[in-house]
Amino acid sequence: MPLSAIHAEHGTLDLTLDGLGCEGRITWEQIHRARPRAPLTCPECEWGLCPKYSQTGLRYFAHDPDAPECSLREETEQHRQLKRDLAECCRRVPGWSAELEQAGPERAWRADVLATHTATGRRYAFEAQLSTIGIDGPRGLTERTARMTEAGVPAAWVTTGSRAWLGAVPTIQAEAQTGPTRPVRAGHWTYLISSWTPAAESRTPARLTDFVRAVLTGELVAHRVTCPARDDWSTRPGWSWVWATPKDIAEAAAYV
Repeated sequence: MPLSAIHAEHGTLDLTLDGLGCEGRITWEQIHRARPRAPLTCPECEWGLCPKYSQTGLRYFAHDPDAPECSLREETEQHRQLKRDLAECCRRVPGWSAELEQAGPERAWRADVLATHTATGRRYAFEAQLSTIGIDGPRGLTERTARMTEAGVPAAWVTTGSRAWLGAVPTIQAEAQTGPTRPVRAGHWTYLISSWTPAAESRTPARLTDFVRAVLTGELVAHRVTCPARDDWSTRPGWSWVWATPKDIAEAAAYV
């Protein structure tokens, strides 16, 4: 159930933006329960979409019956809310914009939230991942991350709860509560001890909005360490992705 749709006349509509992101050319009231129906299609599978409200009053687009297999169709309201929060976090960072459910060339990849620096064009993807997913394989986390990285779009995966793949890709663990200021369980990698330090004892931001800001401004960088990141939620055999400052990474390289 996507938060964006392709309008045959007005292009991409984004439910997380004022004016649906099309500069007031069309409003929600003009497409919700409109007769005749608004010409809306899914940005991924190109199937027809219908504007609806969830039980909690949030707007979304629902696929028409008999839609083909589509990852956006299976998203829960919790997933959609996390994407909303990530988009808002990106837009709070000066100089950055954010678009939802954006696909790369030839649909080689798709970002839940694609942040773009308005001056330099630099891009960063934030992926909300709340369902079960494999680490390896053509649709696994590592392959999807690699495709985006090859396209010049680094990615951070955001989840809630404990996941077997934490540390297999650049990951942050957020609380299930909603809102851009929801707490995140982050750690700061220190090169001398090669371990995570709890956020309360480190410089790592403890809120989702602060974490996103630190990533987009380069204060935190996804860094793969060859020794395990020893933490109670992530121990990869021989290596793990962690978040570190450029200073820590430089000091680690000098130390080795």
